Amino acid sequence: MKASNVGQAKTTITHVVGFHYTSPAHKFLLRKPLKSIVVLDPKPGAVPHELDVGERWLGMMEQNEEIEELSRNGALYVGVFHSSGKRPKLQRVIILAPSAA
Repeated sequence: MKASNVGQAKTTITHVVGFHYTSPAHKFLLRKPLKSIVVLDPKPGAVPHELDVGERWLGMMEQNEEIEELSRNGALYVGVFHSSGKRPKLQRVIILAPSAA
């Protein structure tokens, strides 16, 4: 995942998170995830991390069987909490099943 500071001031990435919902509509209507995930060590990035204006941060989380299952059965969103906002910036993650060769 990557995050860019497009604002007018420095901000700090404080947490990397994931949220699982039954569907995208569930996320927008109810706003309560079925499961929450905190990524403690988003290598190569680190948290907390201060981002200057225009700076980009890169981090990863492990793609294991549980993450793949959450992505395929419902809607999985991952993103970052930062000091300049009250809500996380999230992006939906869709992991496709491997194609049979």
